[in-house]
Amino acid sequence: MNNGYVEVDSRKINFLFDSLKMSNKEAKAAVKGGLRKSARIIQKQARMNLKGVRNEATGKTLNSKNLLQFVNLAVYKNASGARVDVMDDKRKSTNARLERKGMANKSFILKFFAAGTEIRFTKSGFGRKHIKRSGRGGFRGKIGNSQFFKKAVDAKKKEAEEMLEDSIVEFINKVVKRRR
Repeated sequence: MNNGYVEVDSRKINFLFDSLKMSNKEAKAAVKGGLRKSARIIQKQARMNLKGVRNEATGKTLNSKNLLQFVNLAVYKNASGARVDVMDDKRKSTNARLERKGMANKSFILKFFAAGTEIRFTKSGFGRKHIKRSGRGGFRGKIGNSQFFKKAVDAKKKEAEEMLEDSIVEFINKVVKRRR
């Protein structure tokens, strides 16, 4: 384990695949199902932590209702791993879905709540589109470092590791039952 990655010894699982004479497609489906189930544990915890993020200035909790959908989970097609992240979702399909609901894509905001920002000011002089500002730059505040995502990974990493092997074996049993 290092830096948010989970390393698994797959010798036992590969031996099980060989002994059951599973096809590559069946083995891949079993591994992908197990990866998805174990990564979902971290995704759920990150979403719960996001609901508890507080504004440092006012003390109010963040209205995270529309932000929860942007805690992403992806299982790689080659079944080599899974990823849970809070990065921007710039896909056309996401933008179209949100537009139909009358919402704006605010996925870029999550990384600021996860890592925080420095104190921000507007610039004096010329601003955007060459609009002349007078006086000093304005104070725009700072977003506190809640680390909701890092806390979720740290809290659920061990549980996700344990779940991974169990869920792969569970999916293997489903494939074997289907064969009969």
